Amino acid sequence: MNLQISFNGKNSLTDLGLDIETRIDVPIPKKRLTKVEVPGRDGSLTISEDALDDITISVPFNFQSEEFENVCTNVKNWLTNITDNKLILNSEDSYYLVNEIVCDKIEQTKISEVSSKGTFTLKLICNPIKYDILGQDIITITGKYIS
Repeated sequence: MNLQISFNGKNSLTDLGLDIETRIDVPIPKKRLTKVEVPGRDGSLTISEDALDDITISVPFNFQSEEFENVCTNVKNWLTNITDNKLILNSEDSYYLVNEIVCDKIEQTKISEVSSKGTFTLKLICNPIKYDILGQDIITITGKYIS
């Protein structure tokens, strides 16, 4: 199975020709904690805000093309003109909401006179909650009371 992501209305493999080099690891969200040093107390006082920090999902891409600059332009357009911030990993029935994108420079390695290989890592800073695609139905409530 080829690894792929869907983001901003495009599939990384079928629409852009990008291969994912390794399995995508999704980190476990960390609880937002504040540690306070209290004089005369052993250890620190830990206060939980009952919230989770954002997660960063790193995706290492590569591609091979005779039109290296065109692929780079398509990738830049995909990552800058965002109309849909849902990130779907490997065609799952769930998604993450992307808050921010960090992308390395696309490194070029000549393979032949006409073909080049490109590599880059995409870091997607996401809301820590995974949403179910199937649970996105809109329900209209037309009454005063809900029981």
